[in-house]
Amino acid sequence: MITTETKLKRWDSVPFTSVKIWDKFWRPKLEQIRRVTVPLALDQCEKANRGDLVPGLAAWPETEFPGTCGRDDSAVCQAVEGTAYTLMLQRDAELESRLDALIDETAAARERGGTYAEGALGPWIEAAVAYCEVTGKRALLDAVCRWADRAEARFDRGLRPGTAGR
Repeated sequence: MITTETKLKRWDSVPFTSVKIWDKFWRPKLEQIRRVTVPLALDQCEKANRGDLVPGLAAWPETEFPGTCGRDDSAVCQAVEGTAYTLMLQRDAELESRLDALIDETAAARERGGTYAEGALGPWIEAAVAYCEVTGKRALLDAVCRWADRAEARFDRGLRPGTAGR
């Protein structure tokens, strides 16, 4: 007799980069996301030039927050992760090139700023891991590792009292 437990033991996880979707229902929708939605999201990130927000975060919270909310660069982060998942389904040299430029701009802005909103670190790590898994490129992953080191040092030195863990 096959029990539910026995059935579950036969299931095994697979890396998301190994998943291929070719059916007649989802594949056309995913193609439209690759051809229309992702380029539009990247256009909006470039148009808003959200990377320029990041240097102002170096002085926060001692000065007024430079953005509209605590996660103002989340649109860039979401665009990076979404584009990575799209590239997983089909590599696209033009999208990848645009994303590389956005990643370079964002990473450079954060490096110039010296810090960033610690609350947004988790989503950036997820985006960096996804992009590295899909493309093999470590630029964003290496950058978020540096950001995590800086955030950890700030918490260790008690520079942000009242934040999580304090």
